[in-house]
Amino acid sequence: MSQNNASVPSRKVTPRSAVVQGPKGQPLVGVEVLRLAANGTYLEGQTSGDGLWKFEDFYPGTVTLLTAAIGWSGSMQVMEESEWPDPLRLVMDPLPAGALSSFGGEVGLFLPLVAG
Repeated sequence: MSQNNASVPSRKVTPRSAVVQGPKGQPLVGVEVLRLAANGTYLEGQTSGDGLWKFEDFYPGTVTLLTAAIGWSGSMQVMEESEWPDPLRLVMDPLPAGALSSFGGEVGLFLPLVAG
């Protein structure tokens, strides 16, 4: 997991998690996940073998969570951090044969959204 700021202010740390599943409830492994905070900071990572992504959140306010995986529809969830269920459940649908991903399959492609 990477974070784009060198020093994290002294704030309350809130453990958060998200579960990414297919339409039949199957866990999706290796899904790229990007959490964007209202102040522009972000965390990125991949889901584990059980489709779980865990992180520690430092920033209050609106949170945007984006997911991407080759062969699966991308997803985006926007909510106030106080409304985050634990775990947040996200469902991704398979794409037609030949399609990579609606978000390109790489969190690196999200970075223009962060910078922009």
